[in-house]
Amino acid sequence: MISARYELGPLSDAVDAAVVDLVARDAIARLWNLDHTLFQDDPAECANRMGWLHVADESAAAWDDLEEFASEIAAECDHIVLMGMGGSSLFPEVLTTTFGSAEGIRPCT
Repeated sequence: MISARYELGPLSDAVDAAVVDLVARDAIARLWNLDHTLFQDDPAECANRMGWLHVADESAAAWDDLEEFASEIAAECDHIVLMGMGGSSLFPEVLTTTFGSAEGIRPCT
């Protein structure tokens, strides 16, 4: 069995204080309840950015439909290219940079 031990050194006190603060604010429960006030009062910037928390449950619920769709695609295609990158808002820019723009289609700026 491999065992690893990490020490935070000079950050240790700050991390401990942050953990105490998160526990006091019931951060885990509030995060799972999509409570934007955990981060800020105005919901404009973050209320719609916490949907990823439930993506596993939503994907599991849609599993049969996804499996059927995959079978349909597999019956029609020999090769599939899956492309992505870390930020969903950057992906259209990556596509435009990689493949360019078709006539009549305005590229991402």
